[in-house]
Amino acid sequence: MFKILVYEKDLQSHIKNLFPSFDIDIAYNADDILDLTYEKRYDLYIVNYNCYPTMDELKKSGDKTITIFIDDYYDIFHIKKSFLIGDDYMIKPIYFEELQIRVNYHYKKLFNHAKS
Repeated sequence: MFKILVYEKDLQSHIKNLFPSFDIDIAYNADDILDLTYEKRYDLYIVNYNCYPTMDELKKSGDKTITIFIDDYYDIFHIKKSFLIGDDYMIKPIYFEELQIRVNYHYKKLFNHAKS
């Protein structure tokens, strides 16, 4: 089963409905991210950009999990930094259909087949 860890307040109430067939955990702060990633291996992280230092720490420790950053506003510096350690980037407002397309793209890329 595709496992997703989400740290983005605007998605907490919607994410499980968007992806009912995926195993989704919600983190409420950076410590939760570290604790959850210690307990479980994920296929995808969807995190707010404000958690960049935590994600950088994970990546430096060898974590190769696909990461989608979500930012509160357009900032080219954030985009550049995000792609240094992450795989995708979205700017709010979050359009759920776009998020589904991106997540399904990464699922397909990881597992080499389409997810409907």
